[in-house]
Amino acid sequence: MDAIVNLDMRWIYRPQDKPGTDYGVDAHFEVTDEDGVETGRQLAAQVKGGPSYFRETTDDGFINRPSDRHVRYWRSYALPVILVLVDTDTRVAYWASTDHVQRSSKGGWKLIVPRSQTLGPQAIGVLSEVAVGGGTARTQARMEDRRATAELRRRVDELEVVVANYITQLATLQSAGVAVEKVHPDVLRLSFVDLITWGNQIEFETGALDVQTRSAYVAAAERLFFRESIEEHDAAKAIALLLLAEEWPKAGSVFLYAIELARMLAKIDKPSIVDLFAETELPRQIPLDLRIVVRTMQIAARRKHGRDVDALLAELDALTSVATPLEGFAVTAAAFWESRATGRSAPARAIRYLRAAARLRPDATGVGGGPFPSELDRTWPLMIDLNASGLSSRADLDAWLAALDEVPAAARDAFLRDELDVVTLANRFWLAESQKAPGERSWRHVHNFLEAIEQWSLGHGAGLFFAAARRGRVVVKGEYEHELAQSIRLATEVPALVREDRHAMFLLNEIAASQFLYTEHYLEAVIAFRGALAVRPSES
Repeated sequence: MDAIVNLDMRWIYRPQDKPGTDYGVDAHFEVTDEDGVETGRQLAAQVKGGPSYFRETTDDGFINRPSDRHVRYWRSYALPVILVLVDTDTRVAYWASTDHVQRSSKGGWKLIVPRSQTLGPQAIGVLSEVAVGGGTARTQARMEDRRATAELRRRVDELEVVVANYITQLATLQSAGVAVEKVHPDVLRLSFVDLITWGNQIEFETGALDVQTRSAYVAAAERLFFRESIEEHDAAKAIALLLLAEEWPKAGSVFLYAIELARMLAKIDKPSIVDLFAETELPRQIPLDLRIVVRTMQIAARRKHGRDVDALLAELDALTSVATPLEGFAVTAAAFWESRATGRSAPARAIRYLRAAARLRPDATGVGGGPFPSELDRTWPLMIDLNASGLSSRADLDAWLAALDEVPAAARDAFLRDELDVVTLANRFWLAESQKAPGERSWRHVHNFLEAIEQWSLGHGAGLFFAAARRGRVVVKGEYEHELAQSIRLATEVPALVREDRHAMFLLNEIAASQFLYTEHYLEAVIAFRGALAVRPSES
């Protein structure tokens, strides 16, 4: 028995015999990998040998009649248990899973051990599946690789026959007088440059193929795309084939996947997958949400690799302008990427996408109408912050405040409760003005900005945001316009909404104390600082 497991199967055999018992397991088998290294995955075996265990038979195998005590033990054992019957004359071992034990019509229990289930190399595959245990990290990685490779090979094998017929089908169409090369060129033979040129010119909506030819194109595309490694040229050919086969969602998904891979690369050559359809609109039959996401990712990839994106931005504008809640996920994704790319440099554009996403969000769904991905909702505060960091004009500020009205309330509140967020935003206006030469500064302009934030804050119950804006005005009055009395009045004469907010009052008391200190009014500074400390919240 141990020779079969150790030598024939190259597994590890560990005896577990318990003297004085006839129902306990006799051994543990530990599965090893192809290098003979233990994996930590095990099963248990109860072994019976001799002629008496082969007397009662069926056409399919041998009948074993375990006692109640055996069955209870098997069912309570920590590992899966197999019963092994050893023919001592032929040295052949037969096995069966004890999970298959069943009540006999004669009373008691019955387990059939099939003649076809012999222990040895032929049992490795099925018993490996029976064994349990997470295994080592090495084991888990290898098992995952084997599963992935097996699935890939299975798919490739299934496709081989259809792919072999692909060229034959095209030749048959040609011989029948169908101008296949003119209408549907043999995409597999086009160079990358020619493929991109052709893809930017063809109208995929025209010239429908018959069902069998479409199947051949799909098979050829899958044969290309499901290789263990894939080149950009292969991905582009697969996309073109799927479009010719009118598999619009599949084509868009493959395109998106390929673009994302290109976006992650440090450098791409010309041409690249990001150049496919860069000079023409995406086929309209690709679902709108998928077209939006594809264009969003293509723009991100092309920006990273120094390609022009103006035409693609124009198409993305057009696509998002007709989006409905069904495309809400895609528009939110576009808003996120535009916030990252242009939130600081061109906030008006990023804010426009943010507002479009916010208007769709209440009823938005994921791709294909599925649930909206909750992880994307966590990006709202980040988008708000990125867009705030680029505000430089009153128009931008007004658009950003309008966007705050429309974004999910939880995201808006998260931004407005964050001291660093609101103070940083308010400070940036007076800090930017302070960088100018004294004769070029317009503090009235800064007061207008900050007063707009104050008014918005009062209308939305945002005491901390009001305090951040008022704090900026206090700094301007005291340190740049040298009007201490007005500065202190601004810090102390505030609406009830703000006076009742400890966090807001801490910001104002602290900045009032700073103004006293700045003008060398030390006693007043001490009193104001003590007042600030008295209301200082733990989160400040």
